Amino acid sequence: NENTTVHADPDQLKQALVNLASNAFEAMRPGGTLVLASSSVDRRALLEIRDTGQGIPSQDLPRVYDLYYSRRPEGSGIGLSIVKRIIEAHQGRMEITSQVGVGTTFRISLPLPQQGDLK
Repeated sequence: NENTTVHADPDQLKQALVNLASNAFEAMRPGGTLVLASSSVDRRALLEIRDTGQGIPSQDLPRVYDLYYSRRPEGSGIGLSIVKRIIEAHQGRMEITSQVGVGTTFRISLPLPQQGDLK
């Protein structure tokens, strides 16, 4: 079996995933679906967080990681900014796709340790 252990700060990674899940729950109506999936490809761990929420308009997608930007009146606009910083601090990448009325998917890619990196 391939090693799928990610070298990461568990508290920070947990915070990032909780922020994404919290946003997903807030975007969904009762009975919505949240899917968390993981896999590994080409020495990278892949995490996918997919919801059946209201979706994000395409013109808003470039701004979702901006500090203090929120589409919700009660939103602080810091959650996704924190998520992006955490993922980038772990040499990760994020991608977002969304369709209004259908839902949003966040894809996170984190490096897996190379053969001599495990202790």
